Amino acid sequence: MAIYLNSYYPLEHTNFGRKAIEQFGFHPLVDGSIRREPDFEHPLSPISGLCRPGRMANFGPSDFVIYKTNRSHILTAILEIDRRFDDHQQAANWLVENEYPIPTNNILSDPLPLDYSHAHRYMKTVGRREKLDHAIHYHWNATYLDRASRPKSSYFFTTKSLYNAVVSKVNPDKYIYLGDLLRTHMGQIPRTNWRPEPIPTEVLDEILKLSKKGI
Repeated sequence: MAIYLNSYYPLEHTNFGRKAIEQFGFHPLVDGSIRREPDFEHPLSPISGLCRPGRMANFGPSDFVIYKTNRSHILTAILEIDRRFDDHQQAANWLVENEYPIPTNNILSDPLPLDYSHAHRYMKTVGRREKLDHAIHYHWNATYLDRASRPKSSYFFTTKSLYNAVVSKVNPDKYIYLGDLLRTHMGQIPRTNWRPEPIPTEVLDEILKLSKKGI
């Protein structure tokens, strides 16, 4: 068993994302991509290699991945990997056979429209007040399709949620801040913008204690 801390950009972190929350009723901690990574709204909170190409290739069943938000360091989910698939087609086949919907971070599903996203990575374009159009959506999705086609990043995991703030519809006043805990036990907040970082078992234990108080 290995334990990793990972991070992502939620909808609530940008004006564009907050507009999507207001318009469509998304939970603020939903991932902001056109292919949610992870897809916290799905019953199995699947994880893929679309946003961390190659960085999670050695992960497998019984490994834990703790997800927090970038910058604000809010706990979103504690996930235990249940099944590993070598590619998205294998995962889609298993999901359909077991009567689960195919999640948005599986390329066998359609990407979400731009107005469901926070447009992260494209904020410079938004800042210049250029239109978020079909060409930007196509480029964003094409990047994901390319990553899913490469053996180093085609992996796909289904998980069991020990805590999931999105599914539990946790309100902002009940959010769990991890910054202090991480500094106390690790001396700093690990940099997880580009890759997951391993963390000690005692940190997982402390986060689990916090999560039980937060629901």
